[in-house]
Amino acid sequence: MNPDESKIIEFLKNNGPSLPSEIKAAIKKDLILTGAILADLVARRVIKMSFGKIGGSNLYYLPGQEEKLDRLYDYLRPPEKEVFDLLKEKKLILENELSPLHQVVITKLKDFAKSLIVEYDNKEYRFWKWHLVSNEEAKKLIENILTQKNENNTSKDTENKNINADKESIKETKEEIKLKGEKEQKQEVKEMESHETNKKEESSAKEDEQKSSKDEEIQKDKSKEERLMQKGKIDSENRLIDNLKINHRLQLKQWIEKKNITPKKVLLNSKGFAIVECTQELLEMVIGYHEKRKVTENDLLLFYGYCQYSKKPGILLYETSLNSKAQEILKSIPVKIINVKNKLKQG
Repeated sequence: MNPDESKIIEFLKNNGPSLPSEIKAAIKKDLILTGAILADLVARRVIKMSFGKIGGSNLYYLPGQEEKLDRLYDYLRPPEKEVFDLLKEKKLILENELSPLHQVVITKLKDFAKSLIVEYDNKEYRFWKWHLVSNEEAKKLIENILTQKNENNTSKDTENKNINADKESIKETKEEIKLKGEKEQKQEVKEMESHETNKKEESSAKEDEQKSSKDEEIQKDKSKEERLMQKGKIDSENRLIDNLKINHRLQLKQWIEKKNITPKKVLLNSKGFAIVECTQELLEMVIGYHEKRKVTENDLLLFYGYCQYSKKPGILLYETSLNSKAQEILKSIPVKIINVKNKLKQG
């Protein structure tokens, strides 16, 4: 370790998580050289770098100084502070107990919120744990939450008839709880997507006769699009739409191209609901595409959560209708909605 690196380590020991501008003063180097040294130390895992930023800069710190990352708190947005405070107090949160907005926000708190996928009673649950909570402590908290959840969902009659069997089942299930790592989570996501694809293919096979004419049109559009891509006439940004799980990818692409809108980043890619960050000349925006049976209040709040977090105006494209609660919420949030059903029919 060279003298500059030793000075940085000593500085971080004494001062905790620090900005590059603070570190450069300690080693008496310019900011560019300091940044290069810090990057090398991070790559070698000698020090760590925060996900959160102060201004445009990350914090650098030593392993074991994670509890001092609270320095980032003052620079969090209000929704982030709400989730930060809640998670710090509870230590562990079941994701589906959070509001749609907070479900979005918690994924951004990578320094403080760690995701855990848990198998329990042949079901999967996603929990978020406070970053300072160990996996062992988290496992005990999860067991208590899920056991209580299981007991609440079991009727009194069933409990009286099968009380001994239930106790054994709960005991065995506790032993089967697994905290999955990142690789295992990614593998299972791929398997789930593959399973969904197979189900979709089986379902579509039954409807081939009714949809043959539509399939031919879509295939023509795809063939035309492939030819254009080979000739380099379709921007690489527009190819983001091809990876969306919604059924009307081609129609969405036609709509945004007609409006001279360029997709930049996919924020949400789920079956029947996609949210994409876009630009139109100098204007940045968030566009959502909803093709489920009805737009619910949760769908609207989820979309608004992405808009609010991105600090960009939002346009929600939908095909059916909004339920009554969604219509009420729409009166109090600045989101524009457009029913594209007729335009989709026109193709």
